[in-house]
Amino acid sequence: MNLLNHYAIFLSNGSDKISLIEQIKSKNLTGVLLSFNKLEGVIFSKISVSKILEEEECHGFTEVTKSLNRSLKSMSSGEQKKVFLQYLLAQKFDFIILDNPFDNLDIATRENLKTRFCEASEKTIFIQLVHRERDLLPFIEHIITVDNKHNFIPQPDKQAFLRAYHLSQENHFVGKIPPPLRLYENVQHELIKFQNM
Repeated sequence: MNLLNHYAIFLSNGSDKISLIEQIKSKNLTGVLLSFNKLEGVIFSKISVSKILEEEECHGFTEVTKSLNRSLKSMSSGEQKKVFLQYLLAQKFDFIILDNPFDNLDIATRENLKTRFCEASEKTIFIQLVHRERDLLPFIEHIITVDNKHNFIPQPDKQAFLRAYHLSQENHFVGKIPPPLRLYENVQHELIKFQNM
């Protein structure tokens, strides 16, 4: 049983994510996240990993990889994220902001990282910035939305919110599909094949 309170902040495509992260980092929070002003946190994101790669490029090593026998640059993006997460957890921050942690990862790596987050959730608080419902970590119970003035709005019923969110994300095409520029007949092989979608 997880005793820590973890939060998911659902963002729309128009949300100013950078300002939101700065607001959390600057300890200028109100409302439901007020208690985070007294805690020390860090961001787990593609941007954070990129900064470490830049540091490695300039200095030949980083704090993140100094105990490893290889550079961060020589690793896949999935390995980079695993190593970075391990480093952050060892620093024992009070909370970690997860910004699109599963982007650019294959299914197996995504599942592995999700397992690591679940294990770490027993000792570290997570604030996950969410754009897609499918990325929501299973241990997160507290859902927050953000209005245009960057006010955090708690959603008291997680399941009701997720049902409404899911319905709002469904896209139904209503127009007409234009005819092809050129019609190909008797095509003998597949041009495009989607698997595991």
